[in-house]
Amino acid sequence: NGPIAGAFGFSFGGGSVLGTSTVGSVLGTSTASTNLPGPSCSAEYLKSFLHRGGKNDPAEVKKLQEFLNENLSLKIPVTGFFGPATFDAVKKFQLKYKDEILAPWVKFGHPSKEVATGNVFKMTKWWINALKCEALKATPPQLP
Repeated sequence: NGPIAGAFGFSFGGGSVLGTSTVGSVLGTSTASTNLPGPSCSAEYLKSFLHRGGKNDPAEVKKLQEFLNENLSLKIPVTGFFGPATFDAVKKFQLKYKDEILAPWVKFGHPSKEVATGNVFKMTKWWINALKCEALKATPPQLP
């Protein structure tokens, strides 16, 4: 599956035309450098902060869980409940992107970019939204 398929949540089937594989491609069109806006590009994918034990919007938690499964190749249950599996997956995501998510907090007292929080706060929410829509990367949130 190419970037276009992933952006729209569908996959291309395998096959070949004259011995050339068509998996993940659109005939006559290159998908490698095309940055078509995904459905989440007109607004933030995640709209609220989320954390374990909080009064989280279940719909937002489901979107988070789906994103984490996709981004980290996990299979956490998509329940809408921010429990231990979601908490651990958020920490894994934060460490995967520690330079973007955790490092900016160090100058404000966070112990290290190697210490994940498991909370979806300013930088984690921003980075998830940025990965879902390239255009949103342009404006990171102000800290603290």
